[in-house]
Amino acid sequence: MIEKITIITRKKCIRYVTFCYISFVLTVGCAWNRFFLYFCR
Repeated sequence: MIEKITIITRKKCIRYVTFCYISFVLTVGCAWNRFFLYFCR
């Protein structure tokens, strides 16, 4: 029972970390694109 909960929690953590990483990369990418376009007209 405890092992099942641990596996489920681990899967949720992996999904959450992946989501955070992707959103972080997208946010940084968008900010960098704006910065680049603003200074390189």
